[in-house]
Amino acid sequence: MQVRLYVKPGCPLCDEARDWLEDLGLRALEVNILQDEATYWRFKDTVPVVEAQGRTLIMPFTRRRLRAWLARLAVPGSP
Repeated sequence: MQVRLYVKPGCPLCDEARDWLEDLGLRALEVNILQDEATYWRFKDTVPVVEAQGRTLIMPFTRRRLRAWLARLAVPGSP
């Protein structure tokens, strides 16, 4: 199961979301929204965004909400 993390450079919330995923033992495929115009316009005001199984979790979210969301999706490696 692939987990994607949509980020932009210098975003402290993106760094925090990355750390939370790593704390859960997940390594997300990071997508820099500045490298693709369509992706930029889709997520410019909402990064970080976590995507798994075709669903997205958009900020604001907490570590606890992220963990529960991943568990509901039954993402391997999540609690």
